[in-house]
Amino acid sequence: MEILDILSATIEEAEEILESSTDPTNQYIDILDKLLFMKELIQEIKAGKAPYDEKKIEEYSRKIREIEANIKNAVDEVFSSDIFFGLGEYEISELSDKGKEELKQFTKTIIELQVKNFRKLFPDRPLVIIIRAIGYADETPPGPELSEILRSTIATPLPEDSAERKKMLNSKLSFLRAQSISEYIRIQLKNTLEIENVIIGDPEIEGLGEELPYSGESFFPPYRSQDERRRICKIYSKITLDIPIDLSQP
Repeated sequence: MEILDILSATIEEAEEILESSTDPTNQYIDILDKLLFMKELIQEIKAGKAPYDEKKIEEYSRKIREIEANIKNAVDEVFSSDIFFGLGEYEISELSDKGKEELKQFTKTIIELQVKNFRKLFPDRPLVIIIRAIGYADETPPGPELSEILRSTIATPLPEDSAERKKMLNSKLSFLRAQSISEYIRIQLKNTLEIENVIIGDPEIEGLGEELPYSGESFFPPYRSQDERRRICKIYSKITLDIPIDLSQP
């Protein structure tokens, strides 16, 4: 089947990206799992161990093309949080002018590289843009005023241990910053996107706080407790089609 040849090539591309990446949040990990799952099912059908389902094969083929297009037209960026926010800032209204310009350019790349290419591949299908934003912070303790504000946004009780409490507050701060950055991108997409039948989906946001953004061994000198290389936001854009596929069903 031609679909297996396409699938094998796509899996190899995803594996190469994973092998060269030190990013623990790499989105291709999940993609690779889906590809391997589909490959196994298709091979069972080809071997006569599962009934041939033309509709399901067609759906899998479309999903494989979608994944392949996301790999070949990947749009992701790592931004320093310092260019977006001043000390203790996190709201969208506090974004710096320089930060806004960076995000406008990122939005333009999404439209030019991803949306237009996807529209050529899928001229009649709805496209859904998903922005994934992952925020990080270093170990700088939030000031008293900011700490109180962050406390009010956390539903669970804070740890009694001061170090663990600081980690939780920094995780929340990194989440709120990632949320503001992703929302600004979504606003720019709404204001500038002129291609029809494109939906801006709900964002995927994480605040990982003081966790190291990348494997410590890949960085020299090693990360410090107060380090601008830890104060970052990773932004990923992907496009999916509007009809979901239940990959849990054979």
